Amino acid sequence: MTARSVGSLSMSYRTVSTSRDAASLAAALLDPVRYNPVVVVSCSKTGPLVDVVQLAERLGSGADVYLLASAVGAFDFDEVMPEETSVYGGAIRTYPPGKQ
Repeated sequence: MTARSVGSLSMSYRTVSTSRDAASLAAALLDPVRYNPVVVVSCSKTGPLVDVVQLAERLGSGADVYLLASAVGAFDFDEVMPEETSVYGGAIRTYPPGKQ
């Protein structure tokens, strides 16, 4: 996963672009002792429908932000997540702490 800095606040979001990244994100989301909420932004055919940098800035340390950078990444993520917990097609999903 690639981390991107956001402004001078050192907030960031991570880009999920490989199958390995998708599996790592799923494992983190399914960790029952995860502390922070996670926001996952998927892309439409033209890219994300929100400004991911601005989203990460607004959320600050209140949530971890991930960008599923491609349809392949979203498909790989869907394959490893439990039923009805995926996100794709430009949608955004919030995963609260604890078991999904």
